[in-house]
Amino acid sequence: MTVAAEPTNSPLSRYWRLPGRSDYRTIRELLARYIHETIPDPVVTTHGMWTLAALPATKQSKSWRRLATVN
Repeated sequence: MTVAAEPTNSPLSRYWRLPGRSDYRTIRELLARYIHETIPDPVVTTHGMWTLAALPATKQSKSWRRLATVN
């Protein structure tokens, strides 16, 4: 399956839409800093201890949506 064939609201599709934003570099830097400063050993703990979701549907409206959530 290609990215173009991915369902619009799938996690992979949402992930690929985020870099298209003009402020993506800033978003990426802020998320990286947050993860680095708050999650012990993020590389080792990423599989099951925490997740990062791009453009989640939670709390979205016509004029506002979350860019990412860290759980």
